[in-house]
Amino acid sequence: TVLLTYLLAQNLLPEDRVVPLGAAAITAFNAMYLFITSSVNNDALVTLLCALGLWMMVRYVRGRPGWRQWAGLGIVLGLATLSKSSALGMLALAAMAGSFVAYRQRSWRALWTAGVSIALPVFALTGWWFWRNWRLYQDPTGLDAFVAIVGARHPQPTLKQLAGEWQGFVMSFWGFFGGVNLPAPHWVYWLLTPLGALGLLASPLWLLTGRGKADPVRLCQFALVGAWPVVVLVSLIRWSMMTIASQGRLMFSALSALSVLMALGLSAVLPHRWRAVGPAVLVGALLVVAVLMPITVIAPAYAPPPILTEQALPKMVAVNADLGGKMTLLGYTLDRQSAAPGDAVPITIYWRASAPMAEDYSVFVHLVDRQGNILEQADGTPMNGEFPTGLWLMGEQVSDTHLLQIPADLPQGWYWLQVGMYRLDTLERLPVQGSDPVTDFVRVGPVRLQP
Repeated sequence: TVLLTYLLAQNLLPEDRVVPLGAAAITAFNAMYLFITSSVNNDALVTLLCALGLWMMVRYVRGRPGWRQWAGLGIVLGLATLSKSSALGMLALAAMAGSFVAYRQRSWRALWTAGVSIALPVFALTGWWFWRNWRLYQDPTGLDAFVAIVGARHPQPTLKQLAGEWQGFVMSFWGFFGGVNLPAPHWVYWLLTPLGALGLLASPLWLLTGRGKADPVRLCQFALVGAWPVVVLVSLIRWSMMTIASQGRLMFSALSALSVLMALGLSAVLPHRWRAVGPAVLVGALLVVAVLMPITVIAPAYAPPPILTEQALPKMVAVNADLGGKMTLLGYTLDRQSAAPGDAVPITIYWRASAPMAEDYSVFVHLVDRQGNILEQADGTPMNGEFPTGLWLMGEQVSDTHLLQIPADLPQGWYWLQVGMYRLDTLERLPVQGSDPVTDFVRVGPVRLQP
């Protein structure tokens, strides 16, 4: 994608070296793009294929492409559409490019050749997919079924209401990591947003100031590059009206075009001999952010909890229960021995890995009465999923806190907690070895419930 961004700008401005390098670097150092493409997902693939398709179209409008070139474009657009339905908008650009080439040649045959050569590969690659969706969901795109799963917006927002979500949109374009729950520091957005916006808004200056030769071919090339982000934005607005999706990262299928426009605008706002300064400032800022975010934001959020030494273990109620020869429940601490209905009671459990484990176990904490009836539970992975048991080394000791919500309608009296571990896929619990009779839980407490 970075290479194609460079080639796209180079075809647009063959006499310029600043804009192609700047555009490629803007793409390469976008921290959110780096984060997205560090995993296997359709966003990474559709961004590549759309960049390739756009580069091919910008090249074709300057030449005399034959049916093989158009068929190659059709293959790329078909693959892009299979990757993500938002790439369907590229078909409009392909029609624009084919029409312009036919107009230059004053040939209806050239228009027919372009249309058929593009349409046949697209249909061959995607027709089965649309037919399948129609048979299953009575919707060729399958988007209605997808919305039914992720949740539809109700009521449907207006454009004005969507505009109010601009902040999250901008944040997720520059860097909103994790499951869109790890924002970058505020200075990142305050630094990058004005620079990027200035570049986009000033991009027409390249032509208006006479820096570029505005022949019909170049105007068409600029129109293709400028139209693609608009098409993607319109598609995203429609999608955001259907479900919550106001995320700037969903513009990445047009990232190469956006990067070219930013580099163009930033190079046009300064005198010609200083034209490299504008793109260089944005590139430098992006590079600093890309280097700092993994160290200062992402890594700390996913860092495993500290391993406790024997000296670091706090005063606790000792248990030393052996769970299946794999885990030892060393003890626990209860922040409170009494509670009222509706309270949340935290319990911290101290574990030691007794053997290497390949499986990830879940922890259960059950509130029970004297007869052992389960009244409430707080199940979950150790340390809220930050340190799965499959990563524990033999002898490591950790603390694991769970919050148990007391039901509001429980009568006052004495209650106990039952603690243990189980495999989520089979619900099989680890037995407590040495217990008589053999159990698969450790009873701790009690907790007194009073008004």
